Amino acid sequence: HKGSDVDEKCDVYAFAIIIWEMISLSEPFKEKPPQSIPGIVGWGQERPDLGPVEEVMARAKGTRDHEVLEHMLQLITKSWTQEPNQRSGIRWAHERLAELQQATLNPDMQISSGLHVSLPTGEI
Repeated sequence: HKGSDVDEKCDVYAFAIIIWEMISLSEPFKEKPPQSIPGIVGWGQERPDLGPVEEVMARAKGTRDHEVLEHMLQLITKSWTQEPNQRSGIRWAHERLAELQQATLNPDMQISSGLHVSLPTGEI
């Protein structure tokens, strides 16, 4: 984050990017030169376009997959916020992903509202 040391919050951001890539089946910022991406993300405060994720969600409308994708989108956006201290902790992100995986495997399982609550400060 803008010249700071690499820490867990950088990993959380990278985790969000990987999830975005898995859902969108795209490469973020593929039209930009690789050497410009740190500046685009750090100083320019850009994030990958959510359009491809929203397209996948639209195709899944009315299904359990759509519900899971809605939660995944929240996980992504909470994990790549510009301000590192406002990002979720990696443990929280991992637990939400594991819960979503279980919900996908067990259609009768209720998806927790854990993605809808405010995150406690300092959570890892």
